[in-house]
Amino acid sequence: MAMSSHCSMSARIEILSIIVLSLLIAGLFAVAMLTLTGGHPMAPLDDTFIFLQYAKMLSQGHFFEYTPGAGYSTGSSSQLYPFLLAPFFWLGLDGVKMIGITFLYGIFFLIVSALLLRSLANQWFPWNHTGFVVALFFLLNGNLCWGYLSGMDVGLFATLILLTLWYAQRWLSEKAEKKRKYFSILLLVLALMSIARPEGVVLVIVAFIFFGILFFKGSITFKNWITISIAGFILPFLFLFVTWIYTGSFITNGLLAKSVFHHPYFNFWDIVRIISEHFISIWSGYYANIMPAEMYRQFKHTLIFPYFPPMSLCLFFLGILFVIKNIANTNKKTALILLILFFFAGISSLVFLETIYAHSQRYFQPYQPLYLLLMTGGIFFLGEILHPEKPASIARILALILLLMSVPSLLYWAREYGENCNDLYNQHRRMSWWVKDATPEDAVLGLTDCGLIPYYTGRRTLDFVGLTTNDMARWWRSGIGSTFEKMEHLTAEWLPDYIITHPAVWGDKNFLGNPVFQITLLDNTVSLGPVMVAYKQDWSLLNTGRFPVLAHNFSINARPIRAKIIDELDVADLDSEAEHHYIFRSDPERRSFLHWPYECNFYQQTSYPGVPRIIADGGREITGSEEFTLKATPHQPAKLVMRTDAISTVTLAVEINKKFIGEWIIPQQRAYNSALPNPVVWQEPEFLIPASLVTSEKLSVRISCRWSHIGTGDIHRSFHYWLLQPFQSRLSSGG
Repeated sequence: MAMSSHCSMSARIEILSIIVLSLLIAGLFAVAMLTLTGGHPMAPLDDTFIFLQYAKMLSQGHFFEYTPGAGYSTGSSSQLYPFLLAPFFWLGLDGVKMIGITFLYGIFFLIVSALLLRSLANQWFPWNHTGFVVALFFLLNGNLCWGYLSGMDVGLFATLILLTLWYAQRWLSEKAEKKRKYFSILLLVLALMSIARPEGVVLVIVAFIFFGILFFKGSITFKNWITISIAGFILPFLFLFVTWIYTGSFITNGLLAKSVFHHPYFNFWDIVRIISEHFISIWSGYYANIMPAEMYRQFKHTLIFPYFPPMSLCLFFLGILFVIKNIANTNKKTALILLILFFFAGISSLVFLETIYAHSQRYFQPYQPLYLLLMTGGIFFLGEILHPEKPASIARILALILLLMSVPSLLYWAREYGENCNDLYNQHRRMSWWVKDATPEDAVLGLTDCGLIPYYTGRRTLDFVGLTTNDMARWWRSGIGSTFEKMEHLTAEWLPDYIITHPAVWGDKNFLGNPVFQITLLDNTVSLGPVMVAYKQDWSLLNTGRFPVLAHNFSINARPIRAKIIDELDVADLDSEAEHHYIFRSDPERRSFLHWPYECNFYQQTSYPGVPRIIADGGREITGSEEFTLKATPHQPAKLVMRTDAISTVTLAVEINKKFIGEWIIPQQRAYNSALPNPVVWQEPEFLIPASLVTSEKLSVRISCRWSHIGTGDIHRSFHYWLLQPFQSRLSSGG
């Protein structure tokens, strides 16, 4: 009885200590934030305000509508989180007050996760106080605390993962009379986890396989397995169905904007290379604290081990070894196997993201509690190996050393949190004040950071990156030329009156308007760039490149015949390219002066020689070939007219209907010289196609760039193609 009372008292002390330490850490981060922002509450990421904006619109009855009048969009990485935030808007909270709500949610998830880790470790590991040590490693991990308190969905998703494991373990291990209660709650938690983040669907699939194995082993019933599967899949399938109804596609904006599979310039081998590099950098870099180049640049001169204590990866695998040994020896049904599967499946699902290391590695953070739990198990298992008689004593000494080494991480990330909040306050928040004061209420803003500014200003927005604006991501990822072509598809109602962005992400040649306001950060820690500029847009150049400017006539029997446009291909316009089955290929031999993969998509505005009018068009630089199909009138001669700004003489091989018919030499019009006010000019060269080759209403064209392998020229720059034929309706087939 006395022993039981002692254990109960010890447990209460541990739980109270975890709660108090969580509150102290949250206080440390809050003080860092308020100190560095001058007393102004702020979140460390612009993306936090995306959730707040969705929640605000949800509270007003607009189901996942991000900007007024734009309709349903799939920019929220969590379908669940906005529902947790929306009730506070119903209660009348708004603006800066909601930052406090996200912070309180972060504290709540921090405490619950720590307590769940303690409970799970005590259930799974045979050594005393293992759970408390796990909780301490968790709370002293500064990067994890940064994520939980960032206002993002990190804490929500991580807590639901742990809850899934906790209820799964209870259901598998408890007596029959309690199983039903735990099973019912497990179904609910599993369903919520599946919509807490996109990777939740991956974990549901893992759970489906895990419980399927238990069913085939006879450990659970078929009814249990099917019920778990339905509960896990029903909500994500429901949201996918809604997405298909509203957008006509099952693919979300997040995937279009971030996945390597939707990068327009990656081929199969590029994708394999990127995924392989991500796998290598995770295991030889991130978890081993031997950081990849981009991470090292971020943390050099500040902290040696910003993520985990030294040797944590070895201890992690020792923890897995203990699990394998324990399960093999006892044949015990345990959700610890599910934890390991969750961890590896979750981490592996991230390698398909191009933004894998964005935002202080927040994509990894929901899985780190699992990592730390196994790492702590490895510490105690190492103690058992080194000193079988007193394993816990050795383990606690080692754990204490590593915990002390974690404290600098906590201090570093608290300061980093404050710096991030300060950057966002001094850049995005100040820009939002300017927007409120200087722009009309019905103004449309074009943004590349689409969180804070629309949340605080209420302005309608167009998200160039494509997270919160449907059908923008594929144009933005294709390049500046395609982005301009997309603007030509927009109605006047949705053309941005102002574009607010970091000019560095647009490149030198762009269609940004007149800069009217600018904010510069002296020391940027989290923003896309130190400079944020508001541009007043003038869209008078839209659609100026629709038609040829120069005259293109036919001469038949020494008689000039006026030409008419039969078809046009607007290069870099993704819709026009799809309509004409346009394919471009890079030369298999890389140009040493071009980055790889070569994106070859750009914007140009200039004039024709002798024609003062400015024409704007999006185009591509082709190092290999272009293929496309054009409409034609059979048995009539045709001219293929191209718009280009050739900066060097280029030789093209032309094939019509898969038959080589000659070379097309595009002479250099003016050598590039940045000192000139107009370094390049438009050209409209033409290529004559005999009537004998125009045999049907479809003309297949292939244009290949001939590379001399000398110098830096020999790149074909195409913007527009038109197929012209004589205006007369009756001509001889041999014309």
